[in-house]
Amino acid sequence: MPLFDLNSVRDTFHQMLHPTWSQKLFWWIARTMFGMQTPLPEDRTNYFPTLAILDSMTKAERANPYSIGRSQVARIAAGSGTEKWMVRDTLRTWREQARMFEQHTRRRP
Repeated sequence: MPLFDLNSVRDTFHQMLHPTWSQKLFWWIARTMFGMQTPLPEDRTNYFPTLAILDSMTKAERANPYSIGRSQVARIAAGSGTEKWMVRDTLRTWREQARMFEQHTRRRP
């Protein structure tokens, strides 16, 4: 079982795309007073396909993405309005990140 699953990734995407008023205030102060950049570019359209893919998965699929097969990929692609390769690419990216995360956490004493 992975240390973090796609449910947490989905929640993070939703939080980044729909920030609370306090987050908006914080980034407004950071931009105006310190010249800091916002954590996300203003053009957020590249996040929508990934978010649509994550929203088209069931909670069980997001909890254990290793169990997603070809038929589930086809269903997720149809439900999110994306292509099958985009779903596979999203899953591949998550698997690589999960593997690196697990390797990093194992090195610590």
